[in-house]
Amino acid sequence: MNIGGLLAGLTFGYLYRYLHRFTLTLGYAGAAISVLVLWLASNATVAIGAAVFFNFIYSYTGPYLVFTSNTGLDTIQVNVLSSYLTIATIISAFFAPLVWNSLGQLGPQTLTANVLIWIMLILGGLALITGSHHPRKEV
Repeated sequence: MNIGGLLAGLTFGYLYRYLHRFTLTLGYAGAAISVLVLWLASNATVAIGAAVFFNFIYSYTGPYLVFTSNTGLDTIQVNVLSSYLTIATIISAFFAPLVWNSLGQLGPQTLTANVLIWIMLILGGLALITGSHHPRKEV
């Protein structure tokens, strides 16, 4: 999976040059599709392929968010924002198992299947939101 993330990191700049704000939409939509394939996987090979693709395509979202959040900031503001992003990442990594385990209790299937459904819904919703958002141009 980490190789997929590495490849995404190496190709982020090239992809962003062509897709701009739709880079984020591609990351969320592709991740939702890969989770769907993982959920439907009937054998380990397909599941592993979907997991590697997930890490590849979802790895476009992080650099996009960091890159665009730093745009137009002074150096000191970039440092402060980077610290906040690091802290938020650590806190979210701590709470993620608790949140996913709780959400996994909601649904008709097993815990794992329910979590995959929730992930698909959330990522699909984020893809729709980012794909339909039209930023205003400043005058």
